[in-house]
Amino acid sequence: MPRPMPPAALIRDTIEIFCQRQGDGKTFCPSDVARHLVTDRTEWEGEVDAWRKVLPAVRRTALEMARDGKLTIYRKGKAVEPDGVKGVIRLGGPSADI
Repeated sequence: MPRPMPPAALIRDTIEIFCQRQGDGKTFCPSDVARHLVTDRTEWEGEVDAWRKVLPAVRRTALEMARDGKLTIYRKGKAVEPDGVKGVIRLGGPSADI
């Protein structure tokens, strides 16, 4: 039976909390958010790589938030537009760099 994904609102709230914790100029990996979301959730208990299943939802939500100006997407250390971004990204608070 497929595991239920965390609700979009929970993903968004968790990303916002990570942005606040990191502070200005600091970034974090979307996988950190995904790991946090599956930790201590009984429906994911026993699945070592459960966070990998949640990661696409975290990335999707982060891209939506970046389009809304709520956070910044970084690729290779530089702020990038959220549309069309591929590969490894990092997330940070809103920025005027792009």
